[in-house]
Amino acid sequence: MATYETPDNPKALRETLLVAIHTMQNFSMANRKGDHIDRLRRLVAECDRKRPLGMDGRHGNRHTNECGCDISESDRTASILRLKLN
Repeated sequence: MATYETPDNPKALRETLLVAIHTMQNFSMANRKGDHIDRLRRLVAECDRKRPLGMDGRHGNRHTNECGCDISESDRTASILRLKLN
């Protein structure tokens, strides 16, 4: 497993990765297109782990230590506990 540091928050990074997937799906590319799309999807899944979304596609109060939201520590802790219970 690799770890990468980026100045981008999970929301912005996820949006960029989804644009890349869409672009790759709509253009003929080398025979490794599927491999590239699979890797991009894994990165999107990691963004979703760091900044979870609900069924409505919104982040709401599903805060984690890595979501990038500016909230109090007590609100973040309460949100993390709710996520673990669900």
